[in-house]
Amino acid sequence: MNNIEKLVQVMREQGAHNNPHAVETAVMKTDTEIDYKGLLLDKKDYLIPGGWYVEIEGHRYEVKLDLKAGDTVMIQYDESKPGYLVLGKAVAP
Repeated sequence: MNNIEKLVQVMREQGAHNNPHAVETAVMKTDTEIDYKGLLLDKKDYLIPGGWYVEIEGHRYEVKLDLKAGDTVMIQYDESKPGYLVLGKAVAP
């Protein structure tokens, strides 16, 4: 590897260092366990969104993420809080 190739490699490594982790999909194995690339995550390993509200015709409703076995979820690793964030449920249009 010549000096230019080494410099490009260092630039790639440093550039990737600050990039956020990608959003990926995983499958709910049970109502509380997520199968993520063969890694079984239970409730203590992930956070789900909460506190979302929708207002319809003057009435305020809380939006809850109802997860069941077999659901596909969007998940992202979060380094600041060791664990995973479940961003939502993936559904067909």
